[in-house]
Amino acid sequence: MTKTSLRMQFLLQRETISEEDRKRKSEAIRKQISILPEFQSAKTILLFFPFRGEPDIFTLLHEFPKKTYALPYVSPKDHLLIPKKVETLETLISGKYGILCPSESAEEMPKDSFDLLFIPAIAVDANTGFRIGFGKGYYDRFLHNISGIKLAPCFESSILTNSVHHFDAHDIPMDRVVTEKKTYQIAPKEKYSL
Repeated sequence: MTKTSLRMQFLLQRETISEEDRKRKSEAIRKQISILPEFQSAKTILLFFPFRGEPDIFTLLHEFPKKTYALPYVSPKDHLLIPKKVETLETLISGKYGILCPSESAEEMPKDSFDLLFIPAIAVDANTGFRIGFGKGYYDRFLHNISGIKLAPCFESSILTNSVHHFDAHDIPMDRVVTEKKTYQIAPKEKYSL
């Protein structure tokens, strides 16, 4: 199966999850995240706002208000992902693809300032940490040379197995994957060559 067909299959599958189940599973994912030592010690975190059925982790901002948070903003000029500081839902605007994000004038945060980065995924290989996103490469370009812990929160039904052959050299693997059922610790990246 190609990456494109996997993307469509898992996206359609995710969109069939009822709103009630999505809320319940999102809450379970946030609980799993909240007990991770990496989250507890993190001071600066990149979140994402849920889009097309993604788990809702945004409320971590309200549940753990002493941390500093940013959301991605996609520059209309060069289509690069820029992390911008966010403090409340009320300060967000509708950005690219209708996803809520900080305004262009919001404070930009340095890429290397993040202890923990939450990265959205349509599907993730829990053995290698490679993810399938929407295919535009925003996150892979952004994550290049970032040392913070990369974590993909997703539903257990979004976990791939035996799929390392579906990934490209420019894809950036995750360090952790958190679902409503468990946390996957990813093996060191040097083990996988594409």
